[in-house]
Amino acid sequence: MKNWRKAGIASLGAVLLAAGTGASAYAAAADYGWTGSSRLYEVRTWAGQNQWGSADGAARQATLFRPSSVALLPDGRLLVADKGNHLLRALTAEQASTYGGLALGEDESGLPVGAFHDGKLDKAFFNEPSGLAVDASGNVYLADAGNNAVRRVSPDGTVTTLAGNGLIGLADGKGADARFYAPSDVAVD
Repeated sequence: MKNWRKAGIASLGAVLLAAGTGASAYAAAADYGWTGSSRLYEVRTWAGQNQWGSADGAARQATLFRPSSVALLPDGRLLVADKGNHLLRALTAEQASTYGGLALGEDESGLPVGAFHDGKLDKAFFNEPSGLAVDASGNVYLADAGNNAVRRVSPDGTVTTLAGNGLIGLADGKGADARFYAPSDVAVD
């Protein structure tokens, strides 16, 4: 199992996923993972079930829909970009709750519909939030892929759009003059 240079799948009675650079590697099979350094890790489900939904509650019973990014909040909760539900979700070891965002409704297939609106977290809309980052002051930055925008949630819970205005494009500019095509991640320095 040395010198993996790309992700691959092999079968050893169960699905095995392996990835690495050749100098180090990580592999996972069922609920266990190991690295080239001979460390063995147990992988457990912390939140969510094997079905989609947006139910809050006990972490293991809560449901998510296409979670795509995580970031640690200053209070120790784990923030999840719940892309398919167009929500931000907060997790503790015991609970999952909606941190912010609203779904506009459902489409003809019964799937949640996102929208684009700034304001307080309980009134703001996202559309496929994808990437998250939290700065030292507690501001949350997110790539709002479906809105082609980069947004910020301040510590007081106010959502503002920093760049982009919902239109697809590729253009440099300040604020609403910038154009993105489904940004997928953000980072803070």
